[in-house]
Amino acid sequence: MFGKVFNYGGMSGLIAGVLMFALAATSRSHPSTHFGEPLAYVVMLLAALPIFVAIRRYRSDDSRGKVGVVPGLAIGLAVAAVAAVVYALCWELTLAWSGIDYAADHAAQVLGQAQDQGVSGAALDQLNAHLQQFRTDYATPSHRLAFSFMESFPTGAAVALVSALLLSNPRFMPLRGGRRR
Repeated sequence: MFGKVFNYGGMSGLIAGVLMFALAATSRSHPSTHFGEPLAYVVMLLAALPIFVAIRRYRSDDSRGKVGVVPGLAIGLAVAAVAAVVYALCWELTLAWSGIDYAADHAAQVLGQAQDQGVSGAALDQLNAHLQQFRTDYATPSHRLAFSFMESFPTGAAVALVSALLLSNPRFMPLRGGRRR
């Protein structure tokens, strides 16, 4: 089972990482501040589909066509954790290759949006101080890896939960006759 967790987790993380790399490569010449984050989460959601496949394969190959919610969720969360680690490492490679200063770009975008909404004075100063702290933290590789992990893992955890709930019902995507042992 550990092999499946690492295989499907690696696959999921690489899908997200490669797609994020492609987005970063294209955004260097065509920056998209309005669609960047939603598109990133759609990519992560699509990349999390191997979590469903891993639970389904466990149900069909290793547990005679039945899987409980808790075992399914445990497998899904393990795959999501591996995927999030792989994604975080891919994001590090993307940042190193592209030279993007994500923290500065993000801080400038948030500050600009706040100013457009009329935030000023002490509130704007407080937001700016918070964003400067974010930039300082994001410059540290361990913090950046943790941020990237926490950006990806919740999406995988949600997919794991939904997949475990669906696949715990043996009538959902039932096995074909010859597959049960």
